[in-house]
Amino acid sequence: MMEEGYVFNGFRVFQFVGLPDGGYIVLGDFLDGSIEPNNHNIFRLDKDGKVIWQVVRDEQGKLIWEEVFKQARNYNEPGRARYPFGELCLEDESGRRFQDEAWRPGLKLISLGSGSHTYEIDVETGVAKNITPPHTRPW
Repeated sequence: MMEEGYVFNGFRVFQFVGLPDGGYIVLGDFLDGSIEPNNHNIFRLDKDGKVIWQVVRDEQGKLIWEEVFKQARNYNEPGRARYPFGELCLEDESGRRFQDEAWRPGLKLISLGSGSHTYEIDVETGVAKNITPPHTRPW
């Protein structure tokens, strides 16, 4: 049984969603605070806790990582390049988003990320597609 605070390979889980096969999608952070790994802070684990995949981002041209890292270097602030996934939720056919501890076929797995970015995560492959609509920031 998964629980918040579970740690594996230096990664602490703070949110999880159960899968029909007994595995989990887990969201958390790396205890060492490293930037690049924390930008890929979602994993799929099998029922025995073994890693199936670590999330891969497909930004769809909406977040340009070269620019993010360039700005971090220009300001001499490495933390500016830290854009972890921030929350997991599920979305039903009507577009309603909600929190639940169990994913099932027919639901989308959504992650609300840093900087107002929203991602749909493919449960089978671990690809997180940036689905942020254009001009979503209020300013």
